[in-house]
Amino acid sequence: MLFLFTLLLTGCVKNDQQKKKIPVTNERTIHPPSSQVSKWKLPISVPEGDFYRIAGWLSNNMILYITNLQQTSNLYSYNLLSGKSQFIYHSDQPIVTVQISP
Repeated sequence: MLFLFTLLLTGCVKNDQQKKKIPVTNERTIHPPSSQVSKWKLPISVPEGDFYRIAGWLSNNMILYITNLQQTSNLYSYNLLSGKSQFIYHSDQPIVTVQISP
């Protein structure tokens, strides 16, 4: 009975009587984007097929991306600073995802 009474009273508390949230201050300084980001060569020019997706980062300036052409897929690395793609792998089956290992 005491439990039901407590439940009833706590369920009827007005919103302004609930605990006040303390704003969280982030002590880290937010840095503007690196100057290298402004030097990136975008958009990516796909050598063959249709761009499918970015698979991940190979380094700070290189990404790995997948292209599809009919039922085949190609894997390329792309240097964001030079704007050049390098062919890495061809598959006769569609590539859905890639696992990058260090």
